[in-house]
Amino acid sequence: MKKKGMIVGLMMLEVREQKEKSGVLFFKIVVV
Repeated sequence: MKKKGMIVGLMMLEVREQKEKSGVLFFKIVVV
């Protein structure tokens, strides 16, 4: 149970990082 929670947490972190990266890319495209 605890291990599963850790895996879900890592997946959430990865998704958040990807969103931030794509957000930065989108921001750069809009600004440039």
